[in-house]
Amino acid sequence: MRDRRLILVDGIIGVGKSTTAQWLCRLLSAHGVSAEWHHEQDMEHPVFEHHALESAARMSPRDCLAFHRSALEQWHRVAVATGPGRPVVILESSFLQAPIASMHLAGCSHDGIVEHVSETARVLHGVHPLLVFLRPRDVAAGVRRICERRGPEFAAYLLDTIRATPYGEQRAPVESGQVTTFIEELAELCEIAVSRLACEVVTAEVDREPWASIRTRLAGHLAVAAVELGPESGDVDQLVGRYRDIEHDQELRVIRDGDRLVLHPSGTRLLPTAPDTYDLEGLSVELMFERVDGAAERIRCQSRMANMGPVWERV
Repeated sequence: MRDRRLILVDGIIGVGKSTTAQWLCRLLSAHGVSAEWHHEQDMEHPVFEHHALESAARMSPRDCLAFHRSALEQWHRVAVATGPGRPVVILESSFLQAPIASMHLAGCSHDGIVEHVSETARVLHGVHPLLVFLRPRDVAAGVRRICERRGPEFAAYLLDTIRATPYGEQRAPVESGQVTTFIEELAELCEIAVSRLACEVVTAEVDREPWASIRTRLAGHLAVAAVELGPESGDVDQLVGRYRDIEHDQELRVIRDGDRLVLHPSGTRLLPTAPDTYDLEGLSVELMFERVDGAAERIRCQSRMANMGPVWERV
């Protein structure tokens, strides 16, 4: 494999950043390369604490810019922490989407936003990061698809997020169409920022190129083979069922979808890593099924994200 110390996977909402970052981590691990990936909502994210990032979007332009300038020190620590003999670090949504979205919502100038991305790139220059830039050609269609896939709660979350910021206050009343407008503006700012970068960039148009082709290109760029990861093993039918996290009053329903295990109704895949052990696709969550007389009775959950209890009992 080529010497990669830091891989940044980025783009606008709904382009497959987290699933791609996780896939890259699994791919490298399959080739014996130590790697770690960080979801944007990890509680111990190396750059941004998610709730602090959301708060920054509600700040004044000056305070939001100061928040992101202070994050440059965290980026510096990421750069220092990478190196020979250490895991490849893969970050999703942190380099483009996180700062550009929050700064745009806070009313920072476009020039200031783009310059901040360039300044972050200069901090990382010494570790020669690879940027995987995922972009849709048709942004509006992509917004419709992701809102349909994630459901009305996600669309409502986006609306509420925008309404609570200086961007939303200046455009009140904010209706559903403004979500698409904002994300189109976000996409344009990402394009401008990427065009001014000196680091290595691999670009993929996710609504034009099949994912199998994108993944083959990414594997080739890393000089590793694009192998099929994690085939199902053993009898998984007895893992199917409903499990409840009493602590947070939540439920997981595991079903079979052909030869795969998925969560219902989200369709999130369970990616096998070991017998009866799975990662949730696109999430930094590991599920370990415990069987009694062959049938799963509970799930032990290890999550770097909030609101996921450690034990889920079959109901």
